[in-house]
Amino acid sequence: MFASHYHSPLATVLMKEKKMNPGIFVPLGCFTMVVLIVAIVSLSKLRDREIQTHRYLHEQEMEHQGKMKELEMQLEQVKSSG
Repeated sequence: MFASHYHSPLATVLMKEKKMNPGIFVPLGCFTMVVLIVAIVSLSKLRDREIQTHRYLHEQEMEHQGKMKELEMQLEQVKSSG
């Protein structure tokens, strides 16, 4: 089936050119994985804050619309009584 020393074509080319040692792939892969995990967690927290801010602004907008309707009703009462 597969040879026990199978490498990807890119790894084979790089090793033939002696530009990269195959032992660098494991630490590089681990570092990349840590960076990706930190990025995903950071983006998740950022999205949570964005949703929380959106909810807060929506709540404030609803309160403002309620106050505006109340003021319009008071204005109509003043106009009808005056």
